[in-house]
Amino acid sequence: MSAPDPIKELQAKGYCPPGFSRAVGYQMAAHAIGLAMQNAVAQQQHAYVLLNAITTSATRAVLESRAEDAREAIKLAREVLNPAAIAVTLAELKDLLDRLVPQDGTADLSIAPNAMTAAPGKEEAAAKAA
Repeated sequence: MSAPDPIKELQAKGYCPPGFSRAVGYQMAAHAIGLAMQNAVAQQQHAYVLLNAITTSATRAVLESRAEDAREAIKLAREVLNPAAIAVTLAELKDLLDRLVPQDGTADLSIAPNAMTAAPGKEEAAAKAA
């Protein structure tokens, strides 16, 4: 015996219009991708702040004739701050978005007007009467 499908049950009772579950899925995916993009931008901004601090530290070490400290700061910047990682993250998000929505833009996200406010079974009754 298989588990019941709540979406199909709601659709059968008239509570959930056709395409609603797809629209909810697209909405959740769009929200998740948006948060991931926001995190990527925040990561980039934090990297720039950290790079400024490392640059200041390396410059001070050079001015104070501490070459080894300057080398360590530069090494840290190269190891920790990888600008390519952010570009890769954004490219992966773009690829995900491209797979979510067809290239021709034909994703059907429409929901019938007033479908959420219609009384349960009203559509079925109208179809039987016709």
